[in-house]
Amino acid sequence: FVRLYADPGSTSRLLLCAYDEVLFSEDGGDSFELVHTQDSDQWEPYCGGAFWDGTEIYLGTADGLVVSTDGGSTFAVEPSNGLPGGQAIVSLCGGREAASARLFAVTAPRDDVWSDVPPTDLVWSAPAVYRLDNPLEGGSWERAMGSISDGHAPVFVAMSPDSTDVAWVAGGDFEESTPVVYRTTDGGSSWESVFGTEDNSNVFTGWSGDGSQTPWDFGELALGFGVAPGDPLTAVITDFGYV
Repeated sequence: FVRLYADPGSTSRLLLCAYDEVLFSEDGGDSFELVHTQDSDQWEPYCGGAFWDGTEIYLGTADGLVVSTDGGSTFAVEPSNGLPGGQAIVSLCGGREAASARLFAVTAPRDDVWSDVPPTDLVWSAPAVYRLDNPLEGGSWERAMGSISDGHAPVFVAMSPDSTDVAWVAGGDFEESTPVVYRTTDGGSSWESVFGTEDNSNVFTGWSGDGSQTPWDFGELALGFGVAPGDPLTAVITDFGYV
């Protein structure tokens, strides 16, 4: 097994991603049911994040967006309208405000993705950010790179589940070998670089940082990233050495 996703609003619902299948539990892991099998003509599967929205469950995979609308009883691959052909979802998050829901995804070429591909490989795959509004209404994914610099590769996307306008992406600068973090406050129309590695402009550093004992190229890029479920403006990044 490679990845485990737990419903933050439940003590019973789990998604478990294995090397060739996705399993779902509605009893806290006492039992699991097979809900998705990887396309046999492709490489090993990849699960890149889940958004739990009541009876609607969204899972980002190498096969695209896998969705349940009945609380996990059944799952199906949704059409990937708007995504370029041959792309895999390597990171997925979502949020809801009242009647509006929004998904964000980072995609990479399917041929570059396998079940436990590390972020260090994904930064070289020209990953791109997309958004999908009200995903069950038949809309299309829209490219949402905004003002993200060409030399910056987003690998993770994350947001608080109760916000649709604020989202974050994290990854690496493959020219400078430094971590990068961007934030949007307008639903992905524009992005602001918010992790100031040059001169540690907004980072209080210890062992790591510009001019520190280990410069930024030691940490290099985001290896993990998350946003506080109850606070869309609080995020955490990990790299090769630090938090």
